[in-house]
Amino acid sequence: MMTPFIGWVAGNMMKRATIKAMSTGKMALLGMVAGLILATSWGDVLAARQQMTDKEREKLYLRQQFARHFKSIQETSQSLIRAIEKKNLSANQLSREARLINRSAKSLRGMMALGELAKPEPMKIGIESSRDFDQAIRQLAQLIHDFAHNPIHQNSKVFNTRLAARAQTDLLSIISLSKMIEEQSGRYDPASH
Repeated sequence: MMTPFIGWVAGNMMKRATIKAMSTGKMALLGMVAGLILATSWGDVLAARQQMTDKEREKLYLRQQFARHFKSIQETSQSLIRAIEKKNLSANQLSREARLINRSAKSLRGMMALGELAKPEPMKIGIESSRDFDQAIRQLAQLIHDFAHNPIHQNSKVFNTRLAARAQTDLLSIISLSKMIEEQSGRYDPASH
């Protein structure tokens, strides 16, 4: 990229070449110098334009990934709730979907870049029976709902620290509860409802 100093030097070289070419009648020299300066600055312009495009591509990719994970945790939690209500949730499905929620929540946490605004709230839930699993899944779905409907996701131009801390706390709770459900899903017995 052409810096102001290089631009100043190039400008002075152009002035000197023009004066010399006019006084000696060698306009070809002037054309060569001008072409060299233009080629350097045009290359710099193209490189800067390409770099800006790469940044835009990266932002677009991150937005798409955020949207994919944001949608995934909501759809997966709703799928778990529907399976509970229809009484057709298996231990394998529970494990798989809890793992999916956990991975997506961790990805969202990494993309949000909120720092350490909040600490995870301790989980006060014991999972001993299928009924406890159902209750934990409903609690997870409520946490996901609260996270997804946090106003911080609606307007990125206004940053509210309290709402950001709430979103991060919800996300940390989603991560820990989904991990707990996944680890204990082998004990889930759908027949014992």
